[in-house]
Amino acid sequence: MKLKIFLNTSGFKTILARKNLTQREVAKELNITEWYLSMLVRRNKHPSPDVRRRIQERFRGYSWDNIFSMEESTCGAKEI
Repeated sequence: MKLKIFLNTSGFKTILARKNLTQREVAKELNITEWYLSMLVRRNKHPSPDVRRRIQERFRGYSWDNIFSMEESTCGAKEI
């Protein structure tokens, strides 16, 4: 089965609000651009495995489902 992984927008925004963090601060900590993080939050991009790992490490203590979501792909996604 082929899946696409996205940021769980509402869960991610809730985490940022609870930790009083901005997307700018998180992007800097993750060593990614604000633009890229914005695209992830808006679900216009999929986080690479490396970026997923960095996000999980930064927000350890939160479940995978609080941070990410998966959807079945109809075409072109890599198999996980």
